[in-house]
Amino acid sequence: MFYPQSGWVIIVQYELIEVEKLRTGIKKAAKAAYG
Repeated sequence: MFYPQSGWVIIVQYELIEVEKLRTGIKKAAKAAYG
């Protein structure tokens, strides 16, 4: 399957944002639970 380069960049950036939000949420939850 072929994707244009710009499409990959958008997908990767979106994934990184989602991962960062998830990590932030986990940190906040851990702090609330154990802090």
